[in-house]
Amino acid sequence: MAYTVPNRPDTSAADLAEPDKGDFQSLGNRKSGVLSGGVVTRSASNTLSVTAVTGYLAGEYFSVSGPNSLDIVAPTSGSSKFVLALVRKVGSTFTVVSQSTGGESATNAVYPALDDATELLLAVAYYPASATDIASSGIVDKRSFILPQANPTAVSSAPGAAVGAIGEIRVDSSLASPSNADGQSNVWIKTAADTWTNLAEYSTTIAAGGSDGDPATIAITGTVTGDAGTQATVENTNTPTEAILKFTIPRGADGEDGQPGYTTSWNLQANSGDTASIVADSIVNFTGSGDTTVSRSGNTITVASSPTISSYSFNVTEGAFSPQSPVNSGDVLMIYGGNDIAVTRTGTYFTIDYDGPSPTPYYFNIAAGGGTVNRVDSGDSLVIYGGNDISVDQNGPYFTINWDGAGSYLPLSAGYAYPLAGNLLSQHVYPHTHNQFQLGTLSKRYKTAYLVSAPDVSSDLRLKEEITESPGLGLVNSLKPLSYRLKATPDKKHWGFGAQDVYKVCGPDSAVVSVSDEGPQGIAYTELMAPMVKAIQELSERLEAIENG
Repeated sequence: MAYTVPNRPDTSAADLAEPDKGDFQSLGNRKSGVLSGGVVTRSASNTLSVTAVTGYLAGEYFSVSGPNSLDIVAPTSGSSKFVLALVRKVGSTFTVVSQSTGGESATNAVYPALDDATELLLAVAYYPASATDIASSGIVDKRSFILPQANPTAVSSAPGAAVGAIGEIRVDSSLASPSNADGQSNVWIKTAADTWTNLAEYSTTIAAGGSDGDPATIAITGTVTGDAGTQATVENTNTPTEAILKFTIPRGADGEDGQPGYTTSWNLQANSGDTASIVADSIVNFTGSGDTTVSRSGNTITVASSPTISSYSFNVTEGAFSPQSPVNSGDVLMIYGGNDIAVTRTGTYFTIDYDGPSPTPYYFNIAAGGGTVNRVDSGDSLVIYGGNDISVDQNGPYFTINWDGAGSYLPLSAGYAYPLAGNLLSQHVYPHTHNQFQLGTLSKRYKTAYLVSAPDVSSDLRLKEEITESPGLGLVNSLKPLSYRLKATPDKKHWGFGAQDVYKVCGPDSAVVSVSDEGPQGIAYTELMAPMVKAIQELSERLEAIENG
């Protein structure tokens, strides 16, 4: 019998009681259908949300993750319109998209074209005449569900746990003879959310009993002492039929300290300057005179020496040594210079004081205003020249050079930030690390930026993901242009938008508005360029359609 397929519903929303073009196409193509998911709802103004969906398209299995957001455009005032939500295959990739080309009319809205070979219909959204937004009642579910058994899929290996829905069937072409001859099935069924079960598997551990083999032998290679608190282990270091076992037995925990023992001989050199442990079976001898003493506290024995000055020799030329330099065993340290050098001793430590004229070894070489902080290594010279605007302070072996001349400089040191008051004259300025630093903050902004050319903002497609078409006229019509004066500079009039108004339109997922508790909200105006260009393109299409009649 003949069917009359209505284009436009009789009411303000699509009528489920009447079959439409999408219904007949679904009934006529049973190689395509939904296994799970694909629910289409209204999520925002002129926006559809589609959940994750799995199914078959022209006999080929697909799985699209979700949710997916589809931005759609309301019809021209006075017109009604159909918008299709569908799964589309391009190359080997399946995606969720919307289709509205050719579906708008002022008198009789028609279905957009639908290609059964590459597209699977999920839902139809209908705009009544003059509607500016899609209503939830205007979204009609057009999913056609099919059983997975009707479309078993051939695979070349065991299917992964993350693919497929419960009840789906896979035929593994890699499981051929002799595996099948041994009872192994090549059919897999999805029995749980992450489990594929093979219809039949043979076991290598169950077989008919055979004749007894040669007797096995077991040998013990010995035992190893393990750390206290570990588990005892047995390891076979050879084959299963000729086992060689190695046992590891942990030692017991340490017991309490015993009473101090006694020995008749020790091996410590007085004045050696070393602290060493006495190992088992060693001999400790004391050599020295009345300047060596031995004391005991518990299990600790302390050997101390109080030698006379004659026990040490020093070799120091005026300024020829580094402050606090050690004198190694066997070295000679001689002191000569005159009445301007004094040596004092505290225990085994000696202090050398110099009270003569300016020592020649400390020699500086810094030009006034050089602005450089340097370390003077051994053997280098450091000369200071300038005028009354340079002074040098000494604190032990360290010298501080102060400059009080005209002008100023800003030293830079790793790990320190110096405030800059006044103007900064610079050339190129580079960040230390890419994409890690900013210029100004939400609460501390620069007043004006003067540039010769437009800023170069990163826009390489290789840096982006989740790329879809920008919203256009619908978003632009929702913006609220304003004329205003800034409270800080009321003498000038400005034109722009209110950050709070734009935030309501674009939402928290958009980078157009910067929101923070630190300061006032701001707008990245260049983010609005793409929607404005898109709006102009849509207006251009409408104007061209009007001009062409």
